[in-house]
Amino acid sequence: MKKIKENFGDIFSEYFKKFWKRFHDDIFILWNKSKDDLDTLNEILNSLHSDLNFTMEFSMSELPFLDINVILESNEISTDIHYKPTDSKQYLLFNSCHPKHTR
Repeated sequence: MKKIKENFGDIFSEYFKKFWKRFHDDIFILWNKSKDDLDTLNEILNSLHSDLNFTMEFSMSELPFLDINVILESNEISTDIHYKPTDSKQYLLFNSCHPKHTR
């Protein structure tokens, strides 16, 4: 957090610690600073540990996060289901011979 505080100041550093949201290895943040600042943050995160490698997706309008497509329109956030390109949309029949926990 020291590098984040040095680059972005005390207020942002505290905000970042408080609102950093993650799901296992997936992280989602809303960013209101410049793209250069976002690239700087990504570089800082990647310098924290040699075994950690953060990748970043950036968009001004929409991004997939887990199974949700997050959409920004007119300063409002909405969501939709995100289907990965490999999704075959095939489902198991309820009465199939698969174990119950896989249905």
